[in-house]
Amino acid sequence: MKTTLLTAIRCLSAVVVLLAATSVGAAPLDVRFDKFFEVTTGGSKLKSESMRQLMREISFALGPRSAGPIASQGALGVDFAYELGMASAHSKEEYWVKGAQTPSDTLTSHMLRFRKGLPQSLQVGANLGYLADSSLYSAGVELQMSFIDGFKAIPEFGVRLGGNAMFGNSHLEGFYNFFGDATLSKSFGVGGVVALQPWLSYSMAGTYYKPLAEKLIPDDKTMADVLPQYSHDISLAHRGAFGVRVVSHRVQLGLELTRSFSDSLNLITTRIGFVF
Repeated sequence: MKTTLLTAIRCLSAVVVLLAATSVGAAPLDVRFDKFFEVTTGGSKLKSESMRQLMREISFALGPRSAGPIASQGALGVDFAYELGMASAHSKEEYWVKGAQTPSDTLTSHMLRFRKGLPQSLQVGANLGYLADSSLYSAGVELQMSFIDGFKAIPEFGVRLGGNAMFGNSHLEGFYNFFGDATLSKSFGVGGVVALQPWLSYSMAGTYYKPLAEKLIPDDKTMADVLPQYSHDISLAHRGAFGVRVVSHRVQLGLELTRSFSDSLNLITTRIGFVF
């Protein structure tokens, strides 16, 4: 088991190194916040609502996913996986056209996740992510607690709390998302060698960001024009998810569809990894 785990870690680490090597210089999805500073006949105006929606879409693509299954893994359980996420984006909207060099209808993300079971039906996790065609990376943590571990016809039920810090964009002073979700799942045995585990989840997710003030200033403006309108922003979104995982001989394959009801966006996540 140790040999298999070490091999998996080395392979997935190589993926991270490869992704990092491809993100040198300005990327098509890197956001420029000075594009949201608008000069009109009535004066200067910072288009904060456009900035907010753009950051919510990026946060959705690079934020939390794979809420289930919610059953505890036991004190010795380990879950290690690579996840590929493909999120829709309103790329034709003005905020994408203004803010990004080359907007895309689909935001692709790569994520490595590690989860470890603890006593008392607790589980902790960590993740590292990268948004393709951008300079944005993420690092996050989560804590999960199972209130019902399931028995016969009774499903599993639990909650999860966590957050991600996103970094790599030189125009941002801070960029974070945080979330809490409640999940219902059930495990079914198939042929004695396969576990089929569907789940249904509801999530409340938040996005916080604060651009660097000096990055908001167009070439013909000064700091005095920006500061009266400059601030951080926090917004919340309602999300739902349905997913399924198949586990056999310690190998796991998973698929999840997440819907952001607040932003009318979808995120499809596929997962491959190991369970010990």
